[in-house]
Parts: sequence; C-alpha cells; structure tokens
Amino acid sequence: MTATVYYSYSGNTRGKAEESAKASGTDLIEVTMKKPYGKLMTFLAGCPKAMSRKSVPINIGGDLKKYDTFSIFMPVWAGHPAPPFNALLEELPKGSSASLYLCSAGGETSTGEATKAFCESKGIKINGYTDIKS
Repeated sequence: MTATVYYSYSGNTRGKAEESAKASGTDLIEVTMKKPYGKLMTFLAGCPKAMSRKSVPINIGGDLKKYDTFSIFMPVWAGHPAPPFNALLEELPKGSSASLYLCSAGGETSTGEATKAFCESKGIKINGYTDIKS
C-alpha cells in the first residue's frame, strides 16, 4: 500500500503532494515540525541543518506502518531536503521503498545522488527521484 507524505513550509510542496495523491489515489499524510521556523530561523537554523542532514522533531499525521511504499514530497533548503525529511526517514518502516519529489521555489536543485544514498543508508529503497521547480 502506498502513501503520499509531505512537509510544506510555504504551501508550494503541499500543492504538489495533493495533486499527486489525488491523481494516484493514495492516502495523503502531512509531516509538520513540532516547533515551526519563521523566515529568519529557516535561514539561520533550518538551512544549516538541511546542509548537514540533521533532523528536527516532527509530527506525522498518519500511521506510516500501514504502508510499504511512499511518495515523499519535501522542499529544498540550501540545496538539500528540509530537516523534516531527515526525521521522516527515521520513522519510515525499514525495507520500505520511496519515490522522492524535492520541490524548490528558488530554482536550486538538491543533491540527488547523495540524497538517494542517504536514504538507502537508512534502509529505504529509492524507486525514483524528481527535482520539481515550483
């Protein structure tokens, strides 16, 4: 069973995830930060955490254990998936598979091969990877 999972800072990534879930008929699960960042803290704390692949405490709006395949939509901060992505990888069932959709409003793209390798080091098989300029 497949779920579409997303974190969205400004709403752009949410829109892409909602479109995908509707088109594919998958369940939609939102990830939120327990302590959301404002604009300044996104730049001062969030971007450095993204670049060093550190996580932040998150809330997950569904039971991930019900699924074995995921479509993951995350924004790109400073060329890397936002910190909630790193936390989400720890929560996905080991041995599950995922397709990654990383959304960038600023036009920068993420480090694709390194991101796929990072996911696989966490026990997640990557089925596909797409950078989306939103």
